[in-house]
Amino acid sequence: PKPKLPYLKKYALRGRALSLMEIRKFGRQILEAVKYLHDRHVPITCFHLGNIFIEASNVKLAGIETAILGVPSPYRHYIITLRKIQTKEAEAVYAFGHMLYEMTFGEPLKLACIEQVPPTCHPEIKPILEMLITSAGVKASMPSLGALLSSPVFPELPLGLMDSKPQFKLTAKVKEALRGARDSAESQLQDEQKKISQLKRINTAKEKEKALSEEEKRRRMKARKKSLVTTQSTDSLSEPRSKSSGASPRASKMAKQKSLAIEESPPPSAEVSRKASPAPPPPGPPPPAASSGSGRGALLSSISDFSKNGLKKSVTNDRSAPQV
Repeated sequence: PKPKLPYLKKYALRGRALSLMEIRKFGRQILEAVKYLHDRHVPITCFHLGNIFIEASNVKLAGIETAILGVPSPYRHYIITLRKIQTKEAEAVYAFGHMLYEMTFGEPLKLACIEQVPPTCHPEIKPILEMLITSAGVKASMPSLGALLSSPVFPELPLGLMDSKPQFKLTAKVKEALRGARDSAESQLQDEQKKISQLKRINTAKEKEKALSEEEKRRRMKARKKSLVTTQSTDSLSEPRSKSSGASPRASKMAKQKSLAIEESPPPSAEVSRKASPAPPPPGPPPPAASSGSGRGALLSSISDFSKNGLKKSVTNDRSAPQV
């Protein structure tokens, strides 16, 4: 497609998968170009197949100025979630893994990584993809650009237009500025990765707390239902007992009334002495009905211990006769 066309028109249609020979040839040329720039401290951020041009069966790399202009990588939202990718070289190697997947299967990879490489992959390309874009591979350290170039998958081939040594001269001041920009970009990437990791831990803790609270709610509901069932069964068992002992409260009430009547009635010995000698004062009021057991016992003991011998003899002075 034409480079000036909109993105959707250029990349909406599915491309074709390249042959194994084309993958090995173009992959070698891409790795040679990227390593040449990284050796001179020129990082490439916008590194994807959209900036790769094929001319006369040779690769041309565009978008070299993107790092200086501050253009982020199209895979940055994936890279900040992968803690093992912390340098610009590792970032370029990871981007090359996405490019290699797209060249192999004819469509871009829309995930940060995959669990396993599809079985339709070329056997020679599969080990490289497993190192670069699988879950197990991204958790380990990314291979260097030199290690990929030394792999037998990308053997040395005549590079056509690249046979002559390229000229890329930079002053020492520019090299120092590029090195500082690279270090600053790597530090920023590491800070963003730490923030993302902290956010993941916080979200994980919240999810665990929520799960525990829900489990606690379910446990309390079960305990409440169990206590209700136990209370109902206890009530049902106590009902027959109360019916069988229904006459006991009435009998106890009658016994209480009888005891009160006994306490209120005066003793017979006191009644006889009152008739024989009317001079002594009448006895005091009976004890209250709600007296304690000790007061009642004392009263009964005093009645049983009563003796006539203890009474004083009285002399009657009768003045009822008329005086003359």
